[in-house]
Amino acid sequence: MKLDALEVEKLFTPQLHKLFKLFQDCNYELRITGGAVRDLMMGIQPNDVDLASTATITQMKELFESHRIWMVHKKGEKHGTVTCIIDKTSFEITTLRIDVFCDGHLADVKYTTNWELDANRRDLTVNSLFLGLDGTIYDYLGGIEDVQKRRIRFIGDAETRIQGDFHRILRYFRFFGRISATEEHEKGILEAIARNKHGLKGIIKERTWAEFKKILIGRMAPAVLRVMFGPECELQEYLGLPKAVNLDRFQKVYEKYGSRLESMTSVALLCEIEGHISAFHRRIKLSSDEKSLGFFIVRERVEAEKNRNDLNWWKELCVEKEARLRQGTKSDKTRQRILQLMISVLTEERLIQEIENYDCPKFQVTGTDLIKANAPEGLNMEATLGYLFDIWKNSKYTMTKEEILKHALDSGIPDRDVELDPLYGKPK
Repeated sequence: MKLDALEVEKLFTPQLHKLFKLFQDCNYELRITGGAVRDLMMGIQPNDVDLASTATITQMKELFESHRIWMVHKKGEKHGTVTCIIDKTSFEITTLRIDVFCDGHLADVKYTTNWELDANRRDLTVNSLFLGLDGTIYDYLGGIEDVQKRRIRFIGDAETRIQGDFHRILRYFRFFGRISATEEHEKGILEAIARNKHGLKGIIKERTWAEFKKILIGRMAPAVLRVMFGPECELQEYLGLPKAVNLDRFQKVYEKYGSRLESMTSVALLCEIEGHISAFHRRIKLSSDEKSLGFFIVRERVEAEKNRNDLNWWKELCVEKEARLRQGTKSDKTRQRILQLMISVLTEERLIQEIENYDCPKFQVTGTDLIKANAPEGLNMEATLGYLFDIWKNSKYTMTKEEILKHALDSGIPDRDVELDPLYGKPK
């Protein structure tokens, strides 16, 4: 099969043409591989291009060095991949390989010049295609037909393929959601996944989250998650999620605001309590921002649901979280958390837009101001700032800095030894 010349030309930039010519001049074969070929067949412009070659690592390095082409990411060489820079564009080229031994997590490989053997080591038929410079698609495993029918199949026996790398369970669900024309899965595939789901426990945390977050905000996410967490597979435990995930809540929000959902908001929708977020973090190793977003949504959800369409409540929340917080949190991150909370409780779109553009009042008093006013320092300063903030808030944000500071030495300031909640700035 050959792709339309115009479609191929969109992909082949001058830099890519230059790379292909370098390999041809040295009698090495070079082809585009995997996702880019699949996407082109589906009428999608690929975001990036992966390449495969019959050249070995040593041969590629000699080729690039002789033409003074810069190489980066040297760590990839132990996996058979060389990354080069041509006219400020980077390309990853991997030498053809076959798996000699797989234990479900790591693989010992041997290099080859046989394209079909390399195709056979991949996960899914739709990812096993190669594309030549002239637009010819090389298909050794029925991938063309599967792309055309929007069908997701493992290469060969599903159980054997999964046991070669348990991470393929998550890749199956991601590509099913992205490509499949139906919500129906092959029974044998789900049975193989259920029998081997224990293998997910051994996958590197970052690798698990990188795949799962794409599923959470991807096409057909509610239907995919219902299978992943339903009686057919029950993968919750292996992803650090509670057994009783809230799929109905997730689906309602996804159907209305799916394109605006962040992956961590999706996780919070599935969870009920802060302990669920903590357990998920232990399994996945979230970033600080992701963890804070999850906790924020779970903590604020009950009140937010009661006030979902009350604009004044949302404005007060912005002031409380953006102006009161004195823990170094950037206001733009705080606002984004509030917007995700609004989405998660199905707030009306017009209110979300108003809060997105809301110019939040600024609390002008700082610790430096209190020092100049001879107020106590340390934890006492935090308590004083909180007290002054409440006075300013009760004035409907009309008091000037000078007026607020007149209260810096009030006798009514609360117990200054009380520890403050780092996320909220209030006494615990």
